Amino acid sequence: AQVSTLAVCAVDVALWDLAGKISGLPVHAMIGTFRHKIPVYASSEQHDSVDGYVEQALAVKDAGLHGYKLHPKQHWREDIAACQAVRKAVGDNFNLMLDSRSAYDLGEAVKVGRAIEELGFLWYEDPLPITDIYNYAKLRESMDIPVMATE
Repeated sequence: AQVSTLAVCAVDVALWDLAGKISGLPVHAMIGTFRHKIPVYASSEQHDSVDGYVEQALAVKDAGLHGYKLHPKQHWREDIAACQAVRKAVGDNFNLMLDSRSAYDLGEAVKVGRAIEELGFLWYEDPLPITDIYNYAKLRESMDIPVMATE
């Protein structure tokens, strides 16, 4: 029988929570790390145009937040164009991330990943369907940008 990735994730979180309750410690303390402050970023909605992402990213930067995560339309060429336009608008010293919401096949995911890697994005989130673990491994081998997946 095959177990759903979502079920495994839910059990993992529940076990960490249980261990924290038993030990009386927050999960971050059990792992051994914590922070007193964290950088904050804004997460976009889907915009009708590239200009919508640019305007929102500039507003986020002007508001003093530390970064901006794009959720583009899920068409790889248009998504790259949106990422390029936002990077150009905010400059090289502002954190950008991409959440593709499981939109691509492996070939498209590699193209987008390489493009945002060149643009200096911090991470690449959910480029492939969440159950495609095999291709996530292949994707990860083909680039250096951190790949976040299977929430």
